[in-house]
Amino acid sequence: MTLRLTDKQLRKAKENWEKQVQIANAQRAAQTIEVDDDAIDYVNVKRIEELCVRLFKKIPKTSLTPNLRRAGILGANNSFDQKYVQTNLSGGRYLFDYITNQETEHYKQLMQEIAKVTDFIDLDSVASCGFDKLKSTEGKYAFFIGGVTAKRPTFPIAANTPPIIVRYSRKNLKIEWILDPSFLMSMSAIHRIGGKNRYIIYCLIRTVEKQSNGVASVKASPLLIAQPTPYVDKTPTIAYERLYERYVDDHLIDDEAANS
Repeated sequence: MTLRLTDKQLRKAKENWEKQVQIANAQRAAQTIEVDDDAIDYVNVKRIEELCVRLFKKIPKTSLTPNLRRAGILGANNSFDQKYVQTNLSGGRYLFDYITNQETEHYKQLMQEIAKVTDFIDLDSVASCGFDKLKSTEGKYAFFIGGVTAKRPTFPIAANTPPIIVRYSRKNLKIEWILDPSFLMSMSAIHRIGGKNRYIIYCLIRTVEKQSNGVASVKASPLLIAQPTPYVDKTPTIAYERLYERYVDDHLIDDEAANS
């Protein structure tokens, strides 16, 4: 009070503090993989298992491992048996087209084990620190929370189905995540991916390049994609609308998704 702040200044300071608390809460939740397994739309099972083997020399057991092994979904070394699932369980429209056995919870628990020994960088925060800082993230693991867009795959999803490109864009920054559509976890996830979503995306940063127009272009491989629990929406709604309309105009998103 001795600073003789005005009511407007006090309200602004309060808003800034609340925003910082929101950012801290979202980062804390992201670092510990605090996501609801019902909200997980995409799990790159092979990449997660490969990372486990590299870090732990094996795929650790989770609370779901015994059930998944009994169902034939996991093999003797706790790895996902995609051939068995496709042959004996899947309905054929997409890989997980059956009553699942909490696979998303299993891979979330594996991600939580990974997070104990791996620092997931906040990609959005690093991108605000300049190109050199962003460039230094190549080859590192990161998470991103924000509004993204993509084009929905067509059914059935098979080995020859093209990859899905999930995009985020703002001034001087473009990020692309390349998804294997086989690892979308449900029918609702498949329909949801073809539009606008606020997601948390855990990924490996592949390349960071500066385009001729000065825009930083990031390409990354996703491990897990979910709807975040705590988050900070720092982008005005109209910006998402304009970005989405631009993707529709460029035929990056189909008309059906645009009208859904």
